Amino acid sequence: MWALPLVLLLLCGTGVIGQDYPAVNGYTVRQGDCPGNDIWSIYGDGVTLETCAERCSNHRDCVSFMFYDNRVCYPKTQTCAETDKSNPRNVFYDKGASILNTADAVGLWALNSQYGSSDATGNGNDGVARGTQLATGPNGDANGAFLFSGRSSSYIDIPNNGRLDVQSSYTILAHIYPTGEAGPIVNYVGNNNGWAVHLWQTPSRTLFMRTIGRDGHFSSGVGADVLRPSDWNYVGGTYDSNTGMSSIWNDGEMVSQKQIGVSTVATQYPIRVAVREGDSRYFAGRIACIQLYDYAMSQEQIVAARDRCAGNANGGSGKTVENTESSGLSGGAIAGIVIGVLVGVGLLAVMIHHCNKTSSQPTPANRANPNPQTVGMNTVVHSPTVVSQNPSYNPYPPPPQYAPPPAYNTALNMPTQPPGSLYSPSFPSSLDPAYPPPPEPFKYGVT
Repeated sequence: MWALPLVLLLLCGTGVIGQDYPAVNGYTVRQGDCPGNDIWSIYGDGVTLETCAERCSNHRDCVSFMFYDNRVCYPKTQTCAETDKSNPRNVFYDKGASILNTADAVGLWALNSQYGSSDATGNGNDGVARGTQLATGPNGDANGAFLFSGRSSSYIDIPNNGRLDVQSSYTILAHIYPTGEAGPIVNYVGNNNGWAVHLWQTPSRTLFMRTIGRDGHFSSGVGADVLRPSDWNYVGGTYDSNTGMSSIWNDGEMVSQKQIGVSTVATQYPIRVAVREGDSRYFAGRIACIQLYDYAMSQEQIVAARDRCAGNANGGSGKTVENTESSGLSGGAIAGIVIGVLVGVGLLAVMIHHCNKTSSQPTPANRANPNPQTVGMNTVVHSPTVVSQNPSYNPYPPPPQYAPPPAYNTALNMPTQPPGSLYSPSFPSSLDPAYPPPPEPFKYGVT
């Protein structure tokens, strides 16, 4: 019983209890940070949460930002599934979107403005997109898909650190909007560009999948003429090594199935989307929300995963906890439990009250405003104060190759986005050469 107040005292001393982050209209908030800054940052005494939120809201490519200690603002063109929580003063805001529920996926690439071609599962297999651009997604969401040109230079390379090696059973899912004749949707790239497991569009309405054995066995493919050109199709392929059954799916319905009997599958290789080297068939059109699982999904699970990238943090299939039978506790045992709970609740209330009374510092994200309030996006924003040429503290100083420009009089207008030509995203994040640094910014830096 005395362990509870001891734990509460420790939590109070470390600041875990009582941590309260201010809300911003149109954003979700969580603690932590992640890499991937490719929008000019602002830092210095007087940088406020309002300033940071307005900067992100007014930038066409910003989807999230990290705010630190009332002096650092890092806007980003990507977010992350998991944040690094090692520094409790980092507060992370996502614009108008919830965190993806990647559930039990071994790889998930949303291919939208929020996640780009990064692996939203956090397993580290972030894709590198080349020759692509953002386009309208399957739910009508702007920038909710990647557009592929149908050329050899338009594709995504996805590494495989071992987490994408499903070895036996698997499920591949994706939303596709085909405008060309044929091309790879998901293609494992074998040694010397050899064939491995792959899901393709073949001329021109056929969805086709072939499961290649780990021993090089070339099994029979399974296909069906079900694709609707110039329209969104929710497609997938499953293989169950227990039954030896290979199946393909369109819009949640199984459309073809074949017994192939492969024991282990060739998935130990990296993946390429939309292009296979040495093959003139290139996928043209849009692709969104590629998902990979290491088991064969049922129809119910495939239907549930359809909107997993639609920004619903509670979407997708979940775990069901079954009811358990009564343990048959005696009346004395129940009475003892009730008394223990009441005592514990009383101690909890006392300790929380003590934490609130004895805290000598406001929470880090609220040092300028100890009473957190929702920040409206029409709030009058005060420009940050002029800071010294060399600020005394910057937790993430800009790298040498991108030295920050000198400070300027903050009474001038602060640019909300770098000048440049048409936006063409390149992931993972880096400073886009089409976006030169803005003229004479106030303490801007790239991290």
